[in-house]
Amino acid sequence: QFILAEASQKGLISGTALTFYENGVKASFDYFDSKMPDTYLTQSGVSLSSGNPLVKIATQKWISLFYHGMESWADWRRSGLPELKPGQSNLNGDRIPSRFLYPLSEQALNSANLSAAVSRQGADDINTKVWWDK
Repeated sequence: QFILAEASQKGLISGTALTFYENGVKASFDYFDSKMPDTYLTQSGVSLSSGNPLVKIATQKWISLFYHGMESWADWRRSGLPELKPGQSNLNGDRIPSRFLYPLSEQALNSANLSAAVSRQGADDINTKVWWDK
């Protein structure tokens, strides 16, 4: 529902972003077996009627994916939303990683293809952008 809300907000599909968005929020509460407060959707930080709707859609999607860290990370890398800040004890120069390193088994068992891939995409480093995130 959140990706549909985003697509609708961007004018890529028909349907109303608000309906998709509210369905996504409600489904998130249902998934966590939690009752949504009656005023939740009308709060200024949640309601799509003010502020940047894409930020609010992304924020609620991020919240809904709390126990699905890989998907939320991939979605954040795709959209850049919501705005995230590295943790206080970040050991990566205050950056959030963009990708995983190739495993050691690739170096040992597939070094020729690994070298070719690295030469095309850039260093085998957690901060090197993936091909679609240039």
